[in-house]
Amino acid sequence: MKVVRACLLAAPVLLAGPVAQAGALSIHDAEEAGFEPDQQQHYQMIGAEDGWSGRWAGESVELYEYADAASVNAAVFESAVAPGNPSGWVALCEVGNLLMLSKGEEACAALEALSR
Repeated sequence: MKVVRACLLAAPVLLAGPVAQAGALSIHDAEEAGFEPDQQQHYQMIGAEDGWSGRWAGESVELYEYADAASVNAAVFESAVAPGNPSGWVALCEVGNLLMLSKGEEACAALEALSR
């Protein structure tokens, strides 16, 4: 749970840095950094512009792309990473306009590296 808080608390700092200046990130950017998509998700239901499940840094993830950082709705997934949740998700990471659920902590580090 500490990882979740750390990722979400770091988001405003990251938004003020290179991500905001460089423009929106895309799932394609994540693919170039090692994300391996395997199934498109129902991203429209959460207001995203695209969304895929797959693997990144050896972990199962769901990655969602929003129009911009202000459109990201992390609250939709907060219960998915709460202690005792049956989904198995352990981390919720937000970098710029990308939001990711992960079953480990390494994929969050890979997502955060996109902003550098």
